[in-house]
Amino acid sequence: MSKTYEVGKVILTNSEIEKIVSLAETYSQSPVIKITSNKNVNIFITNVSTNSFTINKSALEEVTIYYSAIER
Repeated sequence: MSKTYEVGKVILTNSEIEKIVSLAETYSQSPVIKITSNKNVNIFITNVSTNSFTINKSALEEVTIYYSAIER
């Protein structure tokens, strides 16, 4: 049995504090998600569901965020 997973990249601009990310795969329950960024900025995840999640950041600067999501 193989697990469903995906990886992606999201850019939050200077004016964005949060962004909703839609997942391309279908998950039977909320996936496990890991995020990293290209800058030393606090980032965190909220509102995880089976088809999307929200990324938030602590500073008003452009940040590229890389994510991976895997089925539980």
